[in-house]
Amino acid sequence: MERTALIRIQEYWLLKIQIDLLNEVEKFMKKNELNPTQLKQKSGFSRSQLMKIYLQLYRML
Repeated sequence: MERTALIRIQEYWLLKIQIDLLNEVEKFMKKNELNPTQLKQKSGFSRSQLMKIYLQLYRML
């Protein structure tokens, strides 16, 4: 499939956003030297909420 056709597909953009979001979270964690527990505390989300987000994003990949 050509790139011009690919970028017209909604799923392409959804997947790109998900990958970009995961990459940004990982960069944030590395930059601030945070482990998942510290990310949870800093973000205000519960552990289960963060896990749910990660699993939903990874499931789409």
